[in-house]
Amino acid sequence: MIYRFSLFFFLLIGQTLEAQVLSQMSAAWDESLDEWILYTTDEEVEGVLERKWKNGDNFSVWQYDIDQLGAGTISQSWEGNSNRWELLSDSGERIEFKTVWKDDYSIWEVRFEDKRLRLKSSSRQFRSEWSIQKSEEEEFHIYLANEPDPRDWLIEDYIEGGSMDLAIGIAFISMFHSVILRN
Repeated sequence: MIYRFSLFFFLLIGQTLEAQVLSQMSAAWDESLDEWILYTTDEEVEGVLERKWKNGDNFSVWQYDIDQLGAGTISQSWEGNSNRWELLSDSGERIEFKTVWKDDYSIWEVRFEDKRLRLKSSSRQFRSEWSIQKSEEEEFHIYLANEPDPRDWLIEDYIEGGSMDLAIGIAFISMFHSVILRN
């Protein structure tokens, strides 16, 4: 009886955790892109991504917190240089984002654990759609919900072994270099 309950509990927890995938990010306010609401496929779980320092023009450090699924900081490796970013999660995960070519914000290398992924925009000038395609089964897409309105992004995350922190980092790099950096 205990074994059946343990197996049932394990399967239930596994289903619940797997169901919580980042699905959308939307600007919290119509007139500002300093704060974003993060939505998951579980309607009861959402979070926030926001600039750490809201006064002035310092966009080099951002914070995120999505209920109990992930929290951390995304910051430029060197302040004032948008070619390299680093995500440090509260759980200790470290993810690096680096442009493949200096000042070309349309192609990024994403490094985490011992893996490397390539994040690409569909266009160098109008970066409204981004993707990672490692294989036919393993991919990530983020795109504007209502082009050209930059306030709502839809996310499709099929990265095996990826985390909520990884999805938030990829979504941030895509959004930041499509919206914030261009303004």
